[in-house]
Amino acid sequence: MKIPFYENFQKAQSARDQLFLIYIYISIIVIISYTFIFACLNYTQAAIYVSIALIPMLIALLLFEKKVPTLAKTLGFFTSISVVLLQTTYVFSAGTGFQFQFFVLLVVLYLISDLMIFKQRVFVLVISTLIIMSFFYCQNVSNATPLIQLSPTLTLKFFNGSLLLTMSALLLLLHLYSKQLSKMETKLHFMAKHDALTGILNRGSFNSYGETFFSHLKTTNQDMSVIIMDIDNFKNINDTYGHHVGDFVLKELAIEIKSLLRKSDIFARYGGEEFTIILPLTTKEDAYLLAEKIRLHLANLILSCNSIDIQFTVSIGVAGLIRGNDTFDALMIRSDQALYHSKNVGKNCTTLYSPGINPNN
Repeated sequence: MKIPFYENFQKAQSARDQLFLIYIYISIIVIISYTFIFACLNYTQAAIYVSIALIPMLIALLLFEKKVPTLAKTLGFFTSISVVLLQTTYVFSAGTGFQFQFFVLLVVLYLISDLMIFKQRVFVLVISTLIIMSFFYCQNVSNATPLIQLSPTLTLKFFNGSLLLTMSALLLLLHLYSKQLSKMETKLHFMAKHDALTGILNRGSFNSYGETFFSHLKTTNQDMSVIIMDIDNFKNINDTYGHHVGDFVLKELAIEIKSLLRKSDIFARYGGEEFTIILPLTTKEDAYLLAEKIRLHLANLILSCNSIDIQFTVSIGVAGLIRGNDTFDALMIRSDQALYHSKNVGKNCTTLYSPGINPNN
Protein backbone atom coordinates (compact mmCIF):
# COMPACT_ATOMS: atom_id res chain seq x y z
CA MET A 1 0.00 0.00 0.00
CA LYS A 2 1.34 3.43 -0.97
CA ILE A 3 1.53 6.16 1.66
CA PRO A 4 -0.49 9.36 0.95
CA PHE A 5 2.64 11.45 0.41
CA TYR A 6 3.81 9.13 -2.36
CA GLU A 7 0.38 9.09 -4.01
CA ASN A 8 0.13 12.90 -3.95
CA PHE A 9 3.68 13.24 -5.25
CA GLN A 10 2.88 10.91 -8.16
CA LYS A 11 -0.22 12.94 -9.05
CA ALA A 12 1.74 16.19 -9.35
CA GLN A 13 1.83 17.31 -12.96
CA SER A 14 5.10 19.23 -13.00
CA ALA A 15 8.37 19.76 -11.17
CA ARG A 16 6.96 22.96 -9.64
CA ASP A 17 3.90 21.11 -8.35
CA GLN A 18 6.08 18.39 -6.86
CA LEU A 19 8.27 20.95 -5.12
CA PHE A 20 5.23 22.70 -3.68
CA LEU A 21 4.00 19.38 -2.30
CA ILE A 22 7.43 18.74 -0.78
CA TYR A 23 7.37 22.22 0.78
CA ILE A 24 3.94 21.54 2.32
CA TYR A 25 5.03 18.19 3.74
CA ILE A 26 8.29 19.61 5.09
CA SER A 27 6.30 22.43 6.72
CA ILE A 28 3.94 19.92 8.34
CA ILE A 29 6.88 17.86 9.63
CA VAL A 30 8.59 20.99 11.00
CA ILE A 31 5.40 22.14 12.72
CA ILE A 32 4.91 18.74 14.34
CA SER A 33 8.57 18.64 15.38
CA TYR A 34 8.49 22.08 16.98
CA THR A 35 5.22 21.24 18.74
CA PHE A 36 6.84 18.11 20.20
CA ILE A 37 10.03 19.97 21.23
CA PHE A 38 8.13 22.82 22.87
CA ALA A 39 5.86 20.36 24.66
CA CYS A 40 8.87 18.41 25.99
CA LEU A 41 10.39 21.68 27.26
CA ASN A 42 7.06 22.53 28.96
CA TYR A 43 6.53 25.53 26.69
CA THR A 44 2.83 24.72 26.46
CA GLN A 45 1.68 28.00 24.96
CA ALA A 46 4.36 27.89 22.28
CA ALA A 47 3.38 24.30 21.45
CA ILE A 48 -0.28 25.29 21.11
CA TYR A 49 0.46 28.32 18.91
CA VAL A 50 2.65 26.29 16.55
CA SER A 51 0.31 23.28 16.40
CA ILE A 52 -2.56 25.51 15.28
CA ALA A 53 -0.62 26.12 12.04
CA LEU A 54 -1.24 22.48 11.11
CA ILE A 55 -4.86 23.30 10.23
CA PRO A 56 -4.20 25.83 7.41
CA MET A 57 -1.32 23.69 6.09
CA LEU A 58 -3.60 20.67 5.80
CA ILE A 59 -6.26 22.88 4.17
CA ALA A 60 -3.62 24.10 1.69
CA LEU A 61 -2.78 20.48 0.88
CA LEU A 62 -6.47 19.70 0.34
CA LEU A 63 -6.93 22.76 -1.89
CA PHE A 64 -3.96 21.70 -3.99
CA GLU A 65 -5.45 18.23 -4.44
CA LYS A 66 -8.75 19.87 -5.44
CA LYS A 67 -6.93 21.76 -8.21
CA VAL A 68 -7.01 25.20 -6.55
CA PRO A 69 -3.23 25.83 -6.64
CA THR A 70 -3.18 29.62 -6.26
CA LEU A 71 -5.29 29.58 -3.12
CA ALA A 72 -3.30 26.62 -1.77
CA LYS A 73 0.02 28.43 -2.32
CA THR A 74 -1.30 31.66 -0.83
CA LEU A 75 -2.55 29.90 2.29
CA GLY A 76 0.67 27.89 2.62
CA PHE A 77 2.96 30.92 2.40
CA PHE A 78 0.84 33.12 4.67
CA THR A 79 0.78 30.35 7.26
CA SER A 80 4.57 29.91 7.14
CA ILE A 81 5.16 33.67 7.38
CA SER A 82 2.73 33.96 10.29
CA VAL A 83 4.34 31.10 12.21
CA VAL A 84 7.84 32.56 11.86
CA LEU A 85 6.63 36.05 12.84
CA LEU A 86 4.80 34.65 15.85
CA GLN A 87 7.79 32.63 17.04
CA THR A 88 10.30 35.45 16.54
CA THR A 89 8.41 38.54 17.70
CA TYR A 90 5.97 37.24 20.29
CA VAL A 91 6.74 33.79 21.69
CA PHE A 92 10.54 34.09 21.61
CA SER A 93 12.97 36.67 20.26
CA ALA A 94 15.09 37.18 17.15
CA GLY A 95 17.98 35.55 18.99
CA THR A 96 16.43 32.13 18.30
CA GLY A 97 17.12 32.57 14.57
CA PHE A 98 13.67 31.43 13.42
CA GLN A 99 13.61 34.35 10.98
CA PHE A 100 16.24 32.62 8.82
CA GLN A 101 13.47 30.28 7.67
CA PHE A 102 12.27 33.19 5.52
CA PHE A 103 15.20 32.40 3.20
CA VAL A 104 13.73 28.96 2.55
CA LEU A 105 10.35 30.49 1.82
CA LEU A 106 11.88 32.92 -0.65
CA VAL A 107 13.71 30.14 -2.51
CA VAL A 108 10.60 27.93 -2.56
CA LEU A 109 8.51 30.82 -3.86
CA TYR A 110 10.72 31.28 -6.92
CA LEU A 111 11.22 27.56 -7.56
CA ILE A 112 7.49 26.79 -7.69
CA SER A 113 6.47 29.85 -9.75
CA ASP A 114 6.42 30.25 -13.52
CA LEU A 115 7.54 33.83 -14.08
CA MET A 116 6.43 33.68 -17.71
CA ILE A 117 2.84 33.89 -16.44
CA PHE A 118 1.73 37.39 -15.45
CA LYS A 119 -0.48 36.32 -12.53
CA GLN A 120 2.34 34.28 -11.05
CA ARG A 121 4.77 37.20 -11.45
CA VAL A 122 2.37 39.37 -9.46
CA PHE A 123 2.00 36.61 -6.86
CA VAL A 124 5.78 36.29 -6.50
CA LEU A 125 6.21 40.06 -6.23
CA VAL A 126 3.60 40.37 -3.47
CA ILE A 127 4.72 37.36 -1.43
CA SER A 128 8.45 38.04 -1.81
CA THR A 129 7.92 41.64 -0.67
CA LEU A 130 6.01 40.37 2.35
CA ILE A 131 8.74 37.84 3.16
CA ILE A 132 11.53 40.42 2.93
CA MET A 133 9.62 42.95 5.05
CA SER A 134 8.87 40.26 7.64
CA PHE A 135 12.52 39.24 7.80
CA PHE A 136 13.76 42.78 8.44
CA TYR A 137 10.96 43.37 10.91
CA CYS A 138 12.07 40.31 12.91
CA GLN A 139 15.70 41.37 12.71
CA ASN A 140 15.23 44.98 13.78
CA VAL A 141 12.26 45.01 16.13
CA SER A 142 13.39 43.68 19.49
CA ASN A 143 10.96 42.02 21.85
CA ALA A 144 11.94 42.98 25.39
CA THR A 145 9.24 40.83 26.98
CA PRO A 146 8.75 37.66 24.94
CA LEU A 147 6.16 35.16 26.05
CA ILE A 148 8.92 32.67 26.89
CA GLN A 149 12.25 33.82 28.30
CA LEU A 150 15.13 31.58 27.22
CA SER A 151 18.52 31.29 28.82
CA PRO A 152 21.51 32.37 26.67
CA THR A 153 22.54 28.72 26.32
CA LEU A 154 19.10 27.59 25.13
CA THR A 155 18.79 30.63 22.86
CA LEU A 156 22.06 29.64 21.19
CA LYS A 157 20.83 26.06 20.77
CA PHE A 158 17.62 27.28 19.14
CA PHE A 159 19.64 29.61 16.90
CA ASN A 160 21.97 26.84 15.74
CA GLY A 161 19.05 24.43 15.31
CA SER A 162 17.12 26.95 13.24
CA LEU A 163 20.18 27.66 11.09
CA LEU A 164 20.77 23.93 10.58
CA LEU A 165 17.12 23.40 9.67
CA THR A 166 17.22 26.28 7.19
CA MET A 167 20.38 25.04 5.47
CA SER A 168 19.11 21.44 5.37
CA ALA A 169 15.78 22.47 3.85
CA LEU A 170 17.55 24.62 1.25
CA LEU A 171 19.91 21.80 0.31
CA LEU A 172 17.04 19.32 0.04
CA LEU A 173 14.89 21.59 -2.11
CA LEU A 174 17.74 22.59 -4.42
CA HIS A 175 18.82 18.95 -4.72
CA LEU A 176 15.30 17.88 -5.69
CA TYR A 177 14.92 20.80 -8.08
CA SER A 178 18.24 19.92 -9.74
CA LYS A 179 17.07 16.32 -10.15
CA GLN A 180 13.81 17.53 -11.69
CA LEU A 181 15.75 19.70 -14.15
CA SER A 182 17.93 16.75 -15.10
CA LYS A 183 14.85 14.59 -15.70
CA MET A 184 13.27 17.33 -17.78
CA GLU A 185 16.42 17.79 -19.85
CA THR A 186 16.59 14.03 -20.44
CA LYS A 187 12.94 13.98 -21.45
CA LEU A 188 13.35 16.95 -23.81
CA HIS A 189 16.46 15.36 -25.32
CA PHE A 190 14.53 12.14 -25.89
CA MET A 191 11.57 14.01 -27.40
CA ALA A 192 13.86 15.92 -29.74
CA LYS A 193 15.29 12.69 -31.13
CA HIS A 194 12.24 10.41 -31.08
CA ASP A 195 8.82 10.23 -32.65
CA ALA A 196 6.14 11.18 -30.11
CA LEU A 197 3.65 8.53 -31.22
CA THR A 198 5.76 5.41 -31.74
CA GLY A 199 8.74 6.15 -29.49
CA ILE A 200 11.25 5.25 -32.20
CA LEU A 201 13.71 7.69 -33.79
CA ASN A 202 12.38 10.58 -35.84
CA ARG A 203 13.51 11.67 -39.29
CA GLY A 204 16.09 14.17 -38.08
CA SER A 205 17.80 11.61 -35.84
CA PHE A 206 17.66 9.00 -38.57
CA ASN A 207 19.43 11.28 -41.03
CA SER A 208 22.03 12.23 -38.43
CA TYR A 209 22.78 8.60 -37.59
CA GLY A 210 22.70 7.74 -41.27
CA GLU A 211 25.36 10.29 -42.19
CA THR A 212 27.57 9.08 -39.34
CA PHE A 213 27.25 5.40 -40.19
CA PHE A 214 27.61 6.06 -43.90
CA SER A 215 30.83 8.05 -43.50
CA HIS A 216 32.37 5.41 -41.24
CA LEU A 217 31.36 2.35 -43.26
CA LYS A 218 32.29 3.91 -46.57
CA THR A 219 35.74 4.83 -45.24
CA THR A 220 36.29 1.29 -43.93
CA ASN A 221 34.95 -0.21 -47.18
CA GLN A 222 32.15 -2.09 -45.38
CA ASP A 223 28.55 -2.76 -46.39
CA MET A 224 25.50 -0.78 -45.42
CA SER A 225 21.91 -1.01 -46.61
CA VAL A 226 18.69 0.94 -46.16
CA ILE A 227 15.10 -0.29 -46.04
CA ILE A 228 12.22 2.11 -46.52
CA MET A 229 8.60 1.02 -46.24
CA ASP A 230 5.15 2.53 -46.52
CA ILE A 231 1.81 1.19 -45.23
CA ASP A 232 -0.47 0.40 -48.17
CA ASN A 233 -3.77 2.31 -48.28
CA PHE A 234 -3.21 3.77 -44.82
CA LYS A 235 -5.63 6.61 -45.56
CA ASN A 236 -8.43 4.06 -45.85
CA ILE A 237 -7.70 2.85 -42.31
CA ASN A 238 -7.98 6.40 -40.96
CA ASP A 239 -11.10 7.17 -43.01
CA THR A 240 -12.84 3.89 -42.13
CA TYR A 241 -11.99 3.43 -38.46
CA GLY A 242 -10.75 6.84 -37.32
CA HIS A 243 -7.34 8.35 -36.63
CA HIS A 244 -7.09 6.71 -33.20
CA VAL A 245 -7.08 3.32 -34.93
CA GLY A 246 -4.55 4.59 -37.45
CA ASP A 247 -2.31 5.68 -34.58
CA PHE A 248 -2.72 2.27 -32.99
CA VAL A 249 -1.60 0.60 -36.22
CA LEU A 250 1.49 2.81 -36.42
CA LYS A 251 2.48 2.04 -32.83
CA GLU A 252 1.95 -1.70 -33.21
CA LEU A 253 3.84 -1.75 -36.51
CA ALA A 254 6.81 -0.09 -34.81
CA ILE A 255 6.75 -2.68 -32.01
CA GLU A 256 6.53 -5.61 -34.44
CA ILE A 257 9.34 -4.39 -36.69
CA LYS A 258 11.59 -3.54 -33.77
CA SER A 259 11.27 -7.13 -32.52
CA LEU A 260 12.77 -8.37 -35.82
CA LEU A 261 15.79 -6.06 -35.81
CA ARG A 262 19.24 -6.15 -34.25
CA LYS A 263 20.25 -3.66 -31.58
CA SER A 264 22.71 -2.11 -34.02
CA ASP A 265 20.01 -1.36 -36.61
CA ILE A 266 18.64 2.18 -36.81
CA PHE A 267 14.84 2.23 -37.02
CA ALA A 268 12.84 5.43 -37.47
CA ARG A 269 9.51 6.88 -38.49
CA TYR A 270 10.38 8.89 -41.56
CA GLY A 271 7.06 10.68 -41.85
CA GLY A 272 3.35 9.81 -41.80
CA GLU A 273 3.07 6.08 -42.47
CA GLU A 274 6.62 5.75 -43.81
CA PHE A 275 9.36 3.95 -41.85
CA THR A 276 13.07 3.49 -42.51
CA ILE A 277 15.81 1.17 -41.30
CA ILE A 278 19.59 1.52 -41.54
CA LEU A 279 21.35 -1.84 -41.55
CA PRO A 280 25.07 -1.43 -40.81
CA LEU A 281 27.45 -4.16 -42.04
CA THR A 282 24.65 -5.65 -44.15
CA THR A 283 24.69 -6.38 -47.87
CA LYS A 284 21.74 -5.35 -50.00
CA GLU A 285 20.91 -9.04 -50.58
CA ASP A 286 20.69 -9.71 -46.84
CA ALA A 287 18.71 -6.50 -46.42
CA TYR A 288 16.25 -7.73 -49.05
CA LEU A 289 15.77 -11.00 -47.17
CA LEU A 290 15.06 -9.09 -43.93
CA ALA A 291 12.66 -6.77 -45.76
CA GLU A 292 10.74 -9.75 -47.10
CA LYS A 293 10.63 -11.25 -43.62
CA ILE A 294 9.17 -8.00 -42.28
CA ARG A 295 6.66 -7.72 -45.12
CA LEU A 296 5.36 -11.26 -44.69
CA HIS A 297 5.23 -10.90 -40.90
CA LEU A 298 3.12 -7.75 -41.15
CA ALA A 299 0.88 -9.19 -43.88
CA ASN A 300 -0.01 -12.12 -41.60
CA LEU A 301 -0.52 -9.91 -38.57
CA ILE A 302 -4.04 -9.28 -37.27
CA LEU A 303 -4.37 -6.31 -34.92
CA SER A 304 -7.34 -5.88 -32.62
CA CYS A 305 -8.38 -2.39 -31.53
CA ASN A 306 -11.71 -1.70 -29.83
CA SER A 307 -13.10 -5.04 -31.10
CA ILE A 308 -11.98 -4.15 -34.64
CA ASP A 309 -9.70 -6.60 -36.43
CA ILE A 310 -7.28 -4.85 -38.74
CA GLN A 311 -4.98 -6.29 -41.39
CA PHE A 312 -2.64 -4.26 -43.56
CA THR A 313 0.31 -4.68 -45.87
CA VAL A 314 3.43 -2.66 -46.60
CA SER A 315 5.41 -1.86 -49.71
CA ILE A 316 9.17 -1.86 -49.30
CA GLY A 317 12.22 -0.51 -51.10
CA VAL A 318 15.78 -1.69 -50.44
CA ALA A 319 19.10 -0.21 -51.51
CA GLY A 320 22.73 -0.80 -50.63
CA LEU A 321 25.86 1.32 -50.46
CA ILE A 322 27.69 1.66 -53.79
CA ARG A 323 31.46 1.91 -53.84
CA GLY A 324 32.85 5.13 -55.23
CA ASN A 325 31.34 8.59 -55.00
CA ASP A 326 28.18 7.50 -53.19
CA THR A 327 26.41 9.66 -50.59
CA PHE A 328 23.85 8.95 -47.91
CA ASP A 329 21.31 11.16 -49.70
CA ALA A 330 21.85 9.17 -52.90
CA LEU A 331 21.37 5.92 -50.97
CA MET A 332 18.07 7.19 -49.56
CA ILE A 333 16.93 8.29 -53.03
CA ARG A 334 17.64 4.83 -54.44
CA SER A 335 15.71 3.10 -51.67
CA ASP A 336 12.85 5.56 -52.19
CA GLN A 337 12.79 4.80 -55.90
CA ALA A 338 12.63 1.10 -55.09
CA LEU A 339 9.71 1.78 -52.73
CA TYR A 340 7.78 3.67 -55.42
CA HIS A 341 8.39 0.80 -57.81
CA SER A 342 6.82 -1.58 -55.24
CA LYS A 343 3.85 0.75 -54.93
CA ASN A 344 3.36 1.03 -58.66
CA VAL A 345 3.53 -2.69 -59.43
CA GLY A 346 0.71 -3.61 -57.08
CA LYS A 347 1.88 -2.92 -53.49
CA ASN A 348 2.57 -5.53 -50.78
CA CYS A 349 5.94 -6.39 -52.29
CA THR A 350 9.65 -5.69 -51.83
CA THR A 351 11.89 -4.17 -54.49
CA LEU A 352 15.67 -4.27 -54.40
CA TYR A 353 17.04 -1.24 -56.20
CA SER A 354 18.79 -1.78 -59.49
CA PRO A 355 19.82 0.79 -62.11
CA GLY A 356 17.08 -0.36 -64.50
CA ILE A 357 14.25 0.42 -62.07
CA ASN A 358 11.78 3.06 -63.19
CA PRO A 359 9.78 4.26 -60.16
CA ASN A 360 7.02 5.51 -62.47
CA ASN A 361 6.25 2.05 -63.86
